[in-house]
Amino acid sequence: MSLLRSERMGYYSIAIPRENAWEVMNELGELSDIQFVDLHEHEQILNRPYALYIKRLEEMELKLQTIEQILSRFNKEFDRCTEYKAYLKSQREILKKRKENGSESEYTYINDVEADLDKTLQALNDNIKYFDVSVEKHNELVENIHVLEEAQVYFADDIDNSPEIKPDENKTPDAELGDAAGTRAVKFQYLAGVIDRDDSQRFRRVLFRATLGMVWSNLIDIEPAAPKKGEKNHHHFIANSKNETKLKTVFLIAYPRGEKGILEQKLNRIVDSFGAHKFGIPLDKHSFVKRLEELKSRRSDEAKLLQVTRENIDMLLENLSNHESHNGTWPKVEEFRLFIRKEKCMYHNLNMLRERERFLEGYFWCPLECEEEVKKCLIDLPKSKPNVAQPEVTFVEKPERAKPPTYFRTNDFTAPFQQIVNTYGIPRYQEVNPGLFTIASFPFLFGVMFGDIGHGLLVFAFGLYLCLNKTNIEKGKGLLAGLLYGRYLLTMMGFFALYCGFLYNDFMALPLNIFGTCYGPGGPNGALQKTTPNCVYAFGIDPAWYGTQNELTFLNSFKMKMAIIIGVCQMMLGVFLKAVNAVHFRSAIDFFFEWIPQLLFLSCTFGYMVILIFIKWSVPYGTDIPTSQSPAIINIFINFALKFGAFDVGTAAAPITPLYGNADGSTESAVQKALLIIALLSCPMMLIPKPLILILTSKSHAKAGHSEHKDDSHDKAQKDKKDKEGDEEKKGLLADEGKDEDKGEGKGDSKDETKTAVKDEVKDAKKEGEDAAVEITTDKKKDLDEKKVPEDAKKQPEGEADHEEGGHGESPGDLIVHQLIETIEFVLGSISHTASYLRLWALSLAHSQLAAVFFTYTIGSAIAGGDFFMTFIGYALFAMITFGVLLCMDLLECFLHALRLHWVEFNSKFFKADGKDFIPFSFADAMNPDKKA
Repeated sequence: MSLLRSERMGYYSIAIPRENAWEVMNELGELSDIQFVDLHEHEQILNRPYALYIKRLEEMELKLQTIEQILSRFNKEFDRCTEYKAYLKSQREILKKRKENGSESEYTYINDVEADLDKTLQALNDNIKYFDVSVEKHNELVENIHVLEEAQVYFADDIDNSPEIKPDENKTPDAELGDAAGTRAVKFQYLAGVIDRDDSQRFRRVLFRATLGMVWSNLIDIEPAAPKKGEKNHHHFIANSKNETKLKTVFLIAYPRGEKGILEQKLNRIVDSFGAHKFGIPLDKHSFVKRLEELKSRRSDEAKLLQVTRENIDMLLENLSNHESHNGTWPKVEEFRLFIRKEKCMYHNLNMLRERERFLEGYFWCPLECEEEVKKCLIDLPKSKPNVAQPEVTFVEKPERAKPPTYFRTNDFTAPFQQIVNTYGIPRYQEVNPGLFTIASFPFLFGVMFGDIGHGLLVFAFGLYLCLNKTNIEKGKGLLAGLLYGRYLLTMMGFFALYCGFLYNDFMALPLNIFGTCYGPGGPNGALQKTTPNCVYAFGIDPAWYGTQNELTFLNSFKMKMAIIIGVCQMMLGVFLKAVNAVHFRSAIDFFFEWIPQLLFLSCTFGYMVILIFIKWSVPYGTDIPTSQSPAIINIFINFALKFGAFDVGTAAAPITPLYGNADGSTESAVQKALLIIALLSCPMMLIPKPLILILTSKSHAKAGHSEHKDDSHDKAQKDKKDKEGDEEKKGLLADEGKDEDKGEGKGDSKDETKTAVKDEVKDAKKEGEDAAVEITTDKKKDLDEKKVPEDAKKQPEGEADHEEGGHGESPGDLIVHQLIETIEFVLGSISHTASYLRLWALSLAHSQLAAVFFTYTIGSAIAGGDFFMTFIGYALFAMITFGVLLCMDLLECFLHALRLHWVEFNSKFFKADGKDFIPFSFADAMNPDKKA
């Protein structure tokens, strides 16, 4: 396994007998080693050969989603299967037992699964439908009981077996008047029922306005109180299968009788418009009591029936969601999901093949390391399944403009770093992979910006916790489970932040005097001075620098120069990797007319700046040479461009000492002029030769191709004729196999004849000098030039531009414009990218200053005040602010800036990022719920 370059790929053709397509694809899908080429790339999905199978599986998937929704509604959780190899092994056992029982071919197992799924869903739907109907009946009985109980309070007395309401004592005298004298009782009719509580106030207003206040009404809310302990006859509503329960309100209406019943009709229309349930009230007390007892008895019976129905539903759902009730490994609903995803993956890949009369023809990519595994699988297939004919697989030369896919073998450690690269772009086939260098450079650049002993230690400890408790966190399925993928990345980020924190000697805004400072009091004006002349702090910055007047000046100068050094070194690495790519792809043009000029330009400008930084660090200013005479590197580079490399030695009153060479600056000026000339000459070297050579080369190829066209026409016709005869022989061979299969499985004589015919065809093919095609060619490197590319392979939809830039298909104008853009981008990018690396200094400064401010205004001020209680409060505030701002927000900010430095500044020097990812035909990937089916 190598991360420097992608796995070497082979291009293969395959011919599969149509009657054995399912068995062959089932074996290949378990290997996860090949990627089929889509021969119907521009064809609609519905027009492909196996579109009906995929539609059928999608319908099964919708049914499965319905079952999962039912499980969710009834709060039934189930575990996902992650042991995909164990599932595939169990499928083999099921198919083996099925065959022993005399069942049909293996591909018909989908019929059994579909029938089982339909039966399960139908049983669930029937039980749920019956449950919902029973719930509705039960709740209606509860509503009726509540209506009668509330009506009993208001209409308790009977006079002459006719209900009557007595005048309310709280009403006004005018309201108590009867007909003329006000002493006669008023006869009323009653309307009672239940409406939704949300409509109760609107119902009251409509009732009053429609009747002009001529009716008496009362609304009583039904409280959804839970039954008390030991209470058997509690009347409460039951939620339906969707767990829906609505709050209800009882309405009681009393209105005077009328001969024409106009008021009664109006009230009934109002009640019906609100969707209310109306219930009658018995006319006498005996019927009233009898009716109430009857309703309670019916409600009790309905509740028992509901309980039985719910238990039946729970039993069905338990069989679906509990792995112990199914096979002890994964639940039945998960087995449905895995099977559907597996079959969809298979038929999607079958749709990439081209249909012939008796066989399916296709092409696929496969890593060369996996060739033996694929070969062994296809050879062993007829041995384990005698009714299956061996497919024909041949190693062929890839089409001229086809791009092999890019495949890197990653593990838990390298995967997140490779994902950082792939998010920007997939590396070209066999191109240098930035992911290998990102493993070290990404967490290091993060650490430079986030450098702090305390904060880095917390991030490092958190990353170690994720690494050491991976299994327990996965089982818990909490918020931390989403961070497990990047646990090693997080650990390394914390480690380098801790390392850079020791370099900066910064522990949450406090310096640590671990190795003993080299400075002490005794200098002029109270300044610090070295205790011993040759004393050097063992590791990192001496803590004596913190708290001094020139603290920020010193730290900013150090971190700024360090950011430039790191940036130029990383860009230089990117330029050298471009040379590695040019050598690997044997591109002399890129090597001599891109890499060398780019290297010279970068070295003569910003590489020279780095050298000046180290020289200035090595000069002991303040001892032999006054500090005032030290040259500013930024001024040197301004004069480097504006004064043609001349060094400014200052004036007699304020002289400036050169960093090297003569005291008059002549040596440094001469060197800088030479470097500037080299840098300027490298620009036209990047711009002119490459497009000129490509234009001349394309013209020479065009002339050569025109002169050879007539000579090759006869050879091409003979070649096409020979290929056509070979195809007819292949079709005849497969047709004979198909006929034997059609005669029925289990007939040994016909199968032996087929095998004999295959062997004879192979021998004849070998005698004629053609490829045997029934096994994979192992010595492909020697035979590749002798093999001919099938005509169908040349027609593959692999029409993307070839890897080499400036191919012969581009016009001269396009080549010149493209190279002009490349040159301008590199020259200006070298300047802007170098300045961009100053973000390392800026983010580090911001992090340290934020930590200092938070400490000073929380714990620091409390300690200075000497108040223990305020110190406790200040510590709590400091901890919360540190976690929220520095460990969350600033960590994310530093992560994003490190991401940008890799994507733009580093990758742009060599990385083309226009490759195609290797997406293998894999059942394991298809069954993974985190990936698309």
